[in-house]
Amino acid sequence: MPGQPICHFGVVTGESCGTVERINNGWFTMHNGVISRKGDSGGPVYTFAGDGTAVIAGLFNSTLGDLPAAVSWEATGQQVLEDNIGSGAIVNVAGIGAAPAAN
Repeated sequence: MPGQPICHFGVVTGESCGTVERINNGWFTMHNGVISRKGDSGGPVYTFAGDGTAVIAGLFNSTLGDLPAAVSWEATGQQVLEDNIGSGAIVNVAGIGAAPAAN
């Protein structure tokens, strides 16, 4: 949701936090303090639950204009499912993990 607090951890930039700027079709942009550099792709983007635990919101992907952008965790899970349909993999959507099917 626009305005929601959000953080990103990049291997190059470390942790930075700000807010969600805009949401569009499985992607969202961030601003107000979130920074990114080349090499940060794939890093976790997260927010905090009421009890202080981190909750994955997405994976950092690139920039859209000058704003850091991430693919939502929901869109990532959907892509994993689509990529594995018919592959024989057993997919755990909650954990976004896959294991070989038992024969």
